[in-house]
Amino acid sequence: KVSCSTMMAATTPPALPSSSRPRRSTSYLLGLNFLLVSTIGLLSIVSGRQAALRLSPARIGLHRSGGIGQYGRICRSASTREVLAAAGMETPELIKIFGRLADKEYVLENVEKTAASGYGFASYISARPKWIVCYEERKVQSEDLAERTQQSKWSSMFGGSQTISKEDFAKKFKELRFSFPLGPGFLDIRPSDYPSEEAMNALWAALSAENSEAGELSKEDLQKTLKQWSADGGETVQWEQFQDSMNKIG
Repeated sequence: KVSCSTMMAATTPPALPSSSRPRRSTSYLLGLNFLLVSTIGLLSIVSGRQAALRLSPARIGLHRSGGIGQYGRICRSASTREVLAAAGMETPELIKIFGRLADKEYVLENVEKTAASGYGFASYISARPKWIVCYEERKVQSEDLAERTQQSKWSSMFGGSQTISKEDFAKKFKELRFSFPLGPGFLDIRPSDYPSEEAMNALWAALSAENSEAGELSKEDLQKTLKQWSADGGETVQWEQFQDSMNKIG
């Protein structure tokens, strides 16, 4: 009488020695190795392109020219201005000026109503300074809010006068609050960073137009210049127009 365990032992083939076991195909191993190398190479290329985009001189200047400042802005160094100029980008001096003259609100001369709802928009508001408005002041004619008047930032330098001297202009300009404007790329410019004397001289010459040698700037001359720079019919000057106009005279 033969037991089940004896029958199983008799029918199970003996184990082959290690030297006799079938080996994996060489082509399979080569294919697996090629796939692994290709994947690593692809990840390296993607990572390298992302780094190149972040550190491109055309976007932020040379990374070695400064470290990362507050809010991720690129800190300045002695060579940053030259790098930006070579890249054809905005200069810190122009940003310091525009960030003091520009307003966050642009009040429309006439209320604009939407075709769909008929709701009237009395002004445009931006989170950051966007417009150097060409008007001295303008009433906000809102349908659902109390009437108010917006005074332009530039007009606050004149006080109650129609003209301002070059010396007072430089003094009052420093009192204007700086906020990083909408338009230029971010740089580490602080409210305590004032424009250079050369930049202020260029601004004075541009705004006072033909009367720059008279030693006084009038509101009329300033508004005339802003309207010439404007691209929306003499209402506002945005960053692009300001930069182009200042570069032509600078």
